[in-house]
Amino acid sequence: MIGDGKLAPDDLLQEAPLGVVLGMSRTPIREALRRIEANELAHRKGRFLRVRGPTPEEVGEIFVLLDLLEPYCIRPAAETVHRQAMAAGLLAYPDMSGAPEPICARTEIAVSRFLGKTCTNSAIGQQVYELRCRLLPVGPALRGQAAHEALVAMLCAISKGNENLASQACHARLAAQATALSGAGLMGSQLNDIADEKGRQA
Repeated sequence: MIGDGKLAPDDLLQEAPLGVVLGMSRTPIREALRRIEANELAHRKGRFLRVRGPTPEEVGEIFVLLDLLEPYCIRPAAETVHRQAMAAGLLAYPDMSGAPEPICARTEIAVSRFLGKTCTNSAIGQQVYELRCRLLPVGPALRGQAAHEALVAMLCAISKGNENLASQACHARLAAQATALSGAGLMGSQLNDIADEKGRQA
């Protein structure tokens, strides 16, 4: 709900109302809120837990780190998927290029978790996953059509073990997201430099 924009920064997070909306008991809701707070997606104001959106400066810092770390995870991901596919005797890969719907927040996090788990440096992989989680409150701005197409292209290239194409798509995705975030006024000016640089690399 945070990632798809249904809960905005400073919205109140309460067990009972969330349980009604999600059709869940208080126990899993309580555990989910604990994790949300631990991941710094929420903070306490007095007795209440509220959605915490990263400041423009924080978003800029997070994105600069992603720009450095996320491409590092591409090669081991491509090697892992390709090796598993070969071992299973798969000769063809699904064509995801025609996927019509924008990537949802759940898919974004699943991709980040996969990149993190397959990264040869577990610390870097975990950092990439945590950084992507921190961007959930600004998620809708990250999932425009250009970023969607780049992510689909990246997943297709990873599935085929094509590290070079996957890296290019990763750069294109970062560029598209940097442009969208900067245009929405959600982060500092350092992202303009990233967008320009990634646009030249893509």
